[in-house]
Amino acid sequence: WLGGQRWHPLGLNYWPRYIAGQERGDYWAHWLQPAQYDPGVVERDLALLQSLGATMVSVQAGPPECLRSLNDFLARAYRRGIRANLFLAGAHPLYFDPPLVRQIIEEGRLAANPALFAYDIAWEPRWGQHRERKAWDREWQEWIEERYGSLEAAEADWGVPCPREDDALTNPSDEQILNDGPWRPMVAAYRRFLDDFLSERLNEVCSFIRSLDANHLISFRAGYGGTGQEGVDVFMPFDLVSGAKHLDFISPEGWGLWGPWENFAPAGVTTLYGRWAGNGKPVFWAEFGFNIYPAYRPEDISLQQETYFNMYRMIAESGAAGGAGWWFPGGLRLDENSDFGVVNPDGSPRPAALALKEWAAPLAELAPAGAQVEIEFDRDLHPRGYSQVWRRAREAYLA
Repeated sequence: WLGGQRWHPLGLNYWPRYIAGQERGDYWAHWLQPAQYDPGVVERDLALLQSLGATMVSVQAGPPECLRSLNDFLARAYRRGIRANLFLAGAHPLYFDPPLVRQIIEEGRLAANPALFAYDIAWEPRWGQHRERKAWDREWQEWIEERYGSLEAAEADWGVPCPREDDALTNPSDEQILNDGPWRPMVAAYRRFLDDFLSERLNEVCSFIRSLDANHLISFRAGYGGTGQEGVDVFMPFDLVSGAKHLDFISPEGWGLWGPWENFAPAGVTTLYGRWAGNGKPVFWAEFGFNIYPAYRPEDISLQQETYFNMYRMIAESGAAGGAGWWFPGGLRLDENSDFGVVNPDGSPRPAALALKEWAAPLAELAPAGAQVEIEFDRDLHPRGYSQVWRRAREAYLA
């Protein structure tokens, strides 16, 4: 809600147009550096966003030396009715840096800034494959002993032994995460451990941020590789339910969604799952898009436009609060050889940007969902996690 009226966050992940062709180290968290920041170009970009009906942008705060430019950007956005979802360095729940978070919020005087609507505290977080998850094996063992009384009691309950390496307890293998088998109860317990562990960490981070700024919302984009896409299951993206109690809204991502409407319609399950995870909190689709590099064929341009149109339709039909496409600046992104931009380097909108303009007014008039239909699911039916909840719930949702 904004000023007593229902408000829908609709817009784009924003970097200025002039970052096209730059090295990632020059622009990623640094476009607000005094040597880079060009307020003239930014002002024209914001004017275009306003004309497209955008109500928000997702941006990065950058390091502390960017704060003066950040405040200039936020003031310009605010004058055009655009609010910011601000990525906050140092706030990742697994790698928390309280002094840096304090410095950015206090030196930037962000708590009193009306141009902000939220802090984005983690960028597509994931637990990683088995070797990366070993960093949390000690906490996994402590959780087992707390919940079951002993490792032996846990293994008796699961019916399988907990994995070990070099005579030490470790986490499930990648094969056990990806494939069903007798180890399913053990993997379900491991996922519950991850839920609890992340919730503890998020409680620490969010409580700290709210002690500095009680005025703005907190969330993070939790859709590494596309929320529910099976291809990333081995990397164990954070589940939308993990720590959701500490967040103000839930942020899945729409990667893996493109093509005709039939490919998008089932993704409404994820909107519902996110709303359930947050106990009724709003759901905001934090990223989606389509790459038109290297061919730039007319059919690629059309597919990008179709992706945006269908995402907005899915947001509307599933009752999500809004979304932000990836991303504003067109032109070559060197580090991944892609072009997801919806605005050409000369400032002209591509057809995908016009899809935002077409949907902005209808989405702004969305009302809360009406009658409810119950769809039953069980997170523990398959080791892979949410992708299988989505797979099992699709037909019931579409019906």
